[in-house]
Amino acid sequence: MAPKTTSAKAKKFAPSPEHVTALSALPGSDTTVDFFGKVIETSVSGLPEFHQLAEIFGYRAKGLCVRFPSTQRISLPAPDGPADGCGWDPSQFVVWRNLPRSLSTNQFNVTTTTVHEVMAAAVFKSAVDSEPTVDDVLHQWLSQSVPGQPIPDLDQLQVAWASFGSGGAFTIQVQQNLANLLNAAFQLSPPIVVANLPGTLTVGQLKLNLHRSA
Repeated sequence: MAPKTTSAKAKKFAPSPEHVTALSALPGSDTTVDFFGKVIETSVSGLPEFHQLAEIFGYRAKGLCVRFPSTQRISLPAPDGPADGCGWDPSQFVVWRNLPRSLSTNQFNVTTTTVHEVMAAAVFKSAVDSEPTVDDVLHQWLSQSVPGQPIPDLDQLQVAWASFGSGGAFTIQVQQNLANLLNAAFQLSPPIVVANLPGTLTVGQLKLNLHRSA
C-alpha cells in the first residue's frame, strides 16, 4: 500500500503572533542608515514628493562611520536635525536618520536609484580608483580636512583631530571611529583597537605601525 501523502491544502496550522517576527528584528538585520550632509538650495522638478536636493558626505550604519571619497548629490526628505555624531560639526552639517536602504531617490543627474545603491557605488568607485592609503583614511576620519591636503607626519593624532576634526575632545569614540575606518580599509588582522591609537601617537608612527608610507 502506498504511503499517505499530506497536501498543502490539508495543512491547517496557522502561526500565532508569537511565532512571527519582523525582518528588522533579526540578528544582523540592517535595514536603515543615517546620512550626513548639507541641503542644496535649488529648485529641481521631477523629484519624489517632499524631497529636496542634498549633498551627502558620509553615512553611519551599525555604529560604523564612513566618509564617501566624493560627495553624492541625491534627493532626500527634510533632514532630522543637526549632525549628531561621527565627527560632523553640527553647526555645518545635518543628519537624515533611519533612512530605509530601499528608499527611492534621484541622483543629481535625475537617475532613479536607492540609498543602498548610492552607498555601494561610492564604495566601489573608491576601490576601483586606487588602494586606499593611511592619508585617505585620515581624511575620512577628519571631517574638516580636504583630500590631498597634507597631514604632517609629526602631528600627534590628538593634534590632527584638534586641527582638522570636529573640534571636540579626543574621546574614546573618536579613537574607535578611526579604528573602524582603518580595519575596514586595510582588513587588518588582528584588528587595530583603541589601545593602539593613543592621542600621543604621531601620524608618521601610525603609518610605520601599519607598514604604509602614505
